[in-house]
Amino acid sequence: MSGTQDSQIRDVALFLNGVYQRLPEPCYVPILAVAREGKSRAMLMVDVSDSLLPPGDVPVPPADIEQYLDHLAILHAHFMGDESLEDAALGLCSRHDSIMVLSPAAARRTLELGQEEEFMCTIISGWEMFEKVAPVEAVRIIKNLQQDLQPVLSALADGPRTLLHGDYKFAHLGTMNGVRTIMLDWAAVTFGPPLPDLGWFLAVNYVSILSQKSDIFYVL
Repeated sequence: MSGTQDSQIRDVALFLNGVYQRLPEPCYVPILAVAREGKSRAMLMVDVSDSLLPPGDVPVPPADIEQYLDHLAILHAHFMGDESLEDAALGLCSRHDSIMVLSPAAARRTLELGQEEEFMCTIISGWEMFEKVAPVEAVRIIKNLQQDLQPVLSALADGPRTLLHGDYKFAHLGTMNGVRTIMLDWAAVTFGPPLPDLGWFLAVNYVSILSQKSDIFYVL
């Protein structure tokens, strides 16, 4: 939340402003109600634990991967060009913050606030490893973008905009009755070109995807 300036709790804001209720039929968010007590929020949810994928980099059947991608595309198509999503009441994540939330600088800022020490240290050590093993030119490009993200933001600004889940990965997905996709954790939801959702899905889930020797990764 601190890394993406989430002052409203986006999962709650989407519910209160009717965005979940507008999702296309294949997309399912199991939130029934929300409550507030002081600065705290609570969400009452349907228990979908038996329908979620198991934790870890376990193999995911190609048919399930195809369904998750199909339903992500349906989500994007459904909200394409919907400028109501720019309503400040939703408090959606900015494109800059959604891209930079796992950057070394963002991790250090979070550490300075005394939050999520173990996870943030892992992020920093991961970037240190990247600098050691990645091609020199790749390191140069990425470090320059971490200093100035405007080239990426300018490129993305040319595309059509829609609702992006923001953290579309197997850990947040499940299948209900074989025909609907459960979509959890909308904390990084944003409004922009759909490509980052697809790129994140492939990058974060690549171990599980490749373990099935699926052609999906290579075709995309």
